[in-house]
Amino acid sequence: MDQQSNKTVDSSRTYRGVSHPRMLNPHTGYPGAAYPRMSRRSFFKTAGLVVAGFALGTPLSACSAQSERMAPHVTCALNPDDEPSLGFDPLFGWGCGDTPHAPLIQSTLVTLDPEFNIVSDAAESWETSEDGLTLTFHLRQGILFSDGSDLTANDASFTIDQARQSDEVHVDLSAIASVEAPDDLTLLVHLSRPSNIALFSLCFIGIVPAATYDEISYGTAPIGSGPYMMTSWDRGAEIEFEANPHYYGNASMKRFTVLFQGEDEACGSCYNNRVDFAWTSPRLTDQSIDGFSLLDCSSVDCYGVSFPMAPDHNTRTLRNGNVVSCGNAVTQDSAIRRALCNGIDRKNLVKQSLQGYGVAAFTPVANSPWNNTDITITKVDTNQVKSDLDANGWIVGNDSIRVKNGQRAEFTLYCPSQTRNMRQPIPRQVANQFVKDARNLGIDVIPAYVDDQGMQTQRYAEPTLVEWSSGLPFELNRAYLSNSDVNFPGYSQGITDDYLMQADQAQSLDDAIDIWKRAQWDGRIGPCAQGSAAYGVLCTSDQVFYKRASLDVGIEGRHVTANGWSVLSNINTWVWHR
Repeated sequence: MDQQSNKTVDSSRTYRGVSHPRMLNPHTGYPGAAYPRMSRRSFFKTAGLVVAGFALGTPLSACSAQSERMAPHVTCALNPDDEPSLGFDPLFGWGCGDTPHAPLIQSTLVTLDPEFNIVSDAAESWETSEDGLTLTFHLRQGILFSDGSDLTANDASFTIDQARQSDEVHVDLSAIASVEAPDDLTLLVHLSRPSNIALFSLCFIGIVPAATYDEISYGTAPIGSGPYMMTSWDRGAEIEFEANPHYYGNASMKRFTVLFQGEDEACGSCYNNRVDFAWTSPRLTDQSIDGFSLLDCSSVDCYGVSFPMAPDHNTRTLRNGNVVSCGNAVTQDSAIRRALCNGIDRKNLVKQSLQGYGVAAFTPVANSPWNNTDITITKVDTNQVKSDLDANGWIVGNDSIRVKNGQRAEFTLYCPSQTRNMRQPIPRQVANQFVKDARNLGIDVIPAYVDDQGMQTQRYAEPTLVEWSSGLPFELNRAYLSNSDVNFPGYSQGITDDYLMQADQAQSLDDAIDIWKRAQWDGRIGPCAQGSAAYGVLCTSDQVFYKRASLDVGIEGRHVTANGWSVLSNINTWVWHR
């Protein structure tokens, strides 16, 4: 896989760099029609008041002076939604929840490098048995937890065993049957089936100390063997971290502080020299801040729309035995689904909804090595799409909406209203642009913003806005396996199921990647636009930040827009340049 890099530019310029150059973002400096604009002067006044109020309410750690900033200490502003409500406990989803990321405080057996390769962390080596059913990990000698106690294979065994039983751990550990530690430096992970996905999942399970772990207190007083220790936590305001003196690796950044601020406040903190690194959104990327540059990182966060494939008034039995309504009178017709996959101008959607900060996407694992680029639609021919709808009996009516056998081409698009509230404008803008493009095709889509309960009751019967937030191979299993409860369209193809099973059990990762790509489209069958069109995958959104020009954040890896912690995964390598 190709080497990755970040590019940063002066924040007043229109060029933007990306973190995955092998899939370069074709930014063209589009104007931001989707968001209100604010002059620098008026923004400065507003932001200054906000930050002043924050400073009065919560004292910041001493890092505003230039001499302190140039010390190995950095202050970062993240989205308030990034504050972990359940604390820093891997067994309650820290690092291994909906949006997997490096846990920072804890080490993991293995980890992902910037090129998505699985590399050693607490385990210096590992091998797979000939039958593929046992993973043997050999731990580094002399690993210590931050309290000075030894980390042994028993701690890793305890952690994985507990993680398998946790409802908050969302990486795929389903293939792990049992774990054992025959000695202090050897861990055996026994699988019920050969599984490449299990190894990816272990990249995000932070190891906790078996002897002292307490599920009540650990999340707020975590002990780990990762590069950092949490030293204080003022909930709703800030968290302080210091380098773990017992860490077996290097940590050039000795301390860092995370503040939780809304995007206006975070941008204002840059203007007022309160922070060194701050999250932002496309809405504020035109700001010109002295001493700061804009860091634009392509992410694996992907948005799309699911299309129920069954006729309406059907039912479906989920894996827990619950019976739910499924099927849709409009999207059951493959002509409608294909029109919505082929007739959406994704480049324009990225321009309008994300101001160009993203790329067109066609699978849930866009911007990853296992993404099948053969699915890419290079040219949108709306006239051809409309002709195909005509040929399939969907005729434009007097109100410009198509009708077939008395059925209007209209449906409700269900969108989440409460998840990640601070970032809600991004999925909302994506949904709104999809609605506009569908209307241009003669298909009336009515967006409905509902809570989690509403999404759960409607997602098998109505199209829903879907966000895939890991970029990992198990997203393909979740989206495409016939028996997956999060396969909302009800896509079911035996050959796709076979591909996914073969990929998971492949003897080499290269073989697995090739098969994962075929599961998306093998030239004849697949859930993509060229096949069954089960999903209209639309775009990824970039993760954008303001950072001090003198701060070198190195080579960034896998970014998750839905979780700001992913950008800090390599903070131990950040350095200041005087």
